[in-house]
Amino acid sequence: MGKHVISCGMDHSIKMWSLEGISETVELSYTYQSEKPFPVQSVHFPVFSTRSVHRNYVDCVRWFGKLILSKSCENKIVCWKPELETGQSSTIPEQAEVLHSFEYGNCHIWYMRFALSFNYDTMAAGNQSGKVFVWDLLNEDEPSKQSTLTHQKCSSPVRQVCFSPDGTTLVAVADDATVWRWDKN
Repeated sequence: MGKHVISCGMDHSIKMWSLEGISETVELSYTYQSEKPFPVQSVHFPVFSTRSVHRNYVDCVRWFGKLILSKSCENKIVCWKPELETGQSSTIPEQAEVLHSFEYGNCHIWYMRFALSFNYDTMAAGNQSGKVFVWDLLNEDEPSKQSTLTHQKCSSPVRQVCFSPDGTTLVAVADDATVWRWDKN
């Protein structure tokens, strides 16, 4: 299990929370089988919080190694690094260094999720006109180069995408209750 989780929200903030002190409770949650209510633990303050990466609702955030990928209603996914302070301080760190933006069009509505392949070499996201954009994250020469997947019958917003565990299949779910599948050649 990792040491942190990240969250995002409508206030355009992204927060990092420490699992220190609650890892035993998390482990217990996997095997808990009692009639009594589960013993909940709370973490009151994040170890990092920023509102400097996006200017609008943040609806999706993912770890990318030690970096973070996040998406807002701004037609882009941003790769950034939190600048965590190493010394003891009473304030919560908030500085972030934006490293790269993956821009794509027609995605300025809320709740459009992107996905990473299991080996972190490919990223995909849908937009509100039914297109799916795919980025090869190992392409250092052209990191923003994207491929676009379309079908003439897919024209409603693609809200969610997901890769198969081996990365050879991409599934997309659209607002019109259709599910689209693309296989790597």
